[in-house]
Amino acid sequence: MRLVLTALFLFSIWNASVILGSATLLRLNSNTGNQSMEKMLLARTIDREHPGVLNWFSRFGGSKTERLQAARDLTLSEPFLASGWADLFERKLESRELDDELGIALSQAIAFSPYDPLIAEQLIRAALKGWLVLTPSLRRSIVELAADTLESEATYRLQSRIVLIRDSGLLPLVCQISTNSLCNNG
Repeated sequence: MRLVLTALFLFSIWNASVILGSATLLRLNSNTGNQSMEKMLLARTIDREHPGVLNWFSRFGGSKTERLQAARDLTLSEPFLASGWADLFERKLESRELDDELGIALSQAIAFSPYDPLIAEQLIRAALKGWLVLTPSLRRSIVELAADTLESEATYRLQSRIVLIRDSGLLPLVCQISTNSLCNNG
């Protein structure tokens, strides 16, 4: 009888810690916008693989190396999450790691979310920051993405996409492969 009660007691403690950990992660991952580094470190100790925690660390956590590793971990835990691949592309450019993984991150982000304006904007902004170090094939992919973004019929964030492409200097390159009305109107 003592063995059963001891097992039940240990199970209830373990179950309570799992519930507390999950509740903590949900509270920390809510869109309140007030996540502190201490809270996220606590969440990371509770669950190192949680996509919300990895996403936060890939954007805001620690050093460039830590953010890059968090982005890599995010793509491993959620391989079909386009924002994870876009974060990896951005972090690799930020760290100036110009290898095959950079091209893979770009192509995966585009492949998993070809019509998402937020992903497209993130990729274009990151590429513009590192434009001079990009290979010609990666530049061409970004120009094609910008052209597709302008050709999209989605109205969500349309004006911000137009401003981004027009003001970034990509418009002349986009107009070489696109027949968008902006190309005719300048």
